[in-house]
Amino acid sequence: MTRKQWAEIVGAIVIILGLILLVWWLLQDDTVEQHDGAEDGLPADIVSEEPVVIPDGPVEISPLPIARTFVERFGSYSTESDYQNVEDVLTLATIGFQDDLEQIAVDARRSENGLYYGVSTQILTVSTESESDTVATLLFTTQRKESTGSPGNTSIRNQDILVTLERVGDGWLVSDFEWL
Repeated sequence: MTRKQWAEIVGAIVIILGLILLVWWLLQDDTVEQHDGAEDGLPADIVSEEPVVIPDGPVEISPLPIARTFVERFGSYSTESDYQNVEDVLTLATIGFQDDLEQIAVDARRSENGLYYGVSTQILTVSTESESDTVATLLFTTQRKESTGSPGNTSIRNQDILVTLERVGDGWLVSDFEWL
């Protein structure tokens, strides 16, 4: 197997494990501990005796966590990190889109002029532009802090990014994006 195939397999396993942990965390029972009040004179807490209802069938996984992670990691980088941000998001992308992302890093390295450049991206808002069983498009408004020449020379601006995701198996992967 090639290195890329191993990376794809490991990436898929990490995504699946992450989704399982997310679902497990979301389904945790947050019951209140019973308190008899004997020590401090407080009345006992009321604990519900109603059974926990677990939905039938598969639990719906949202594309939002994958898209959010993609935007914040891909949108934050510096010339000093050698565009590691692209490597960080490859496991969040469809196989076909991974080549496009790698080409972005190659092009950015070629166009470097030796000056420091860095961007830090933070998400402000998100809205769902469209969503079906197989494709979702989310619009993020971000705040980007850009530094040119040195980390101290910073400007701040808001910028939107449109992220398209495709359902792959039981999860979602980024298949395209566009800075607006």
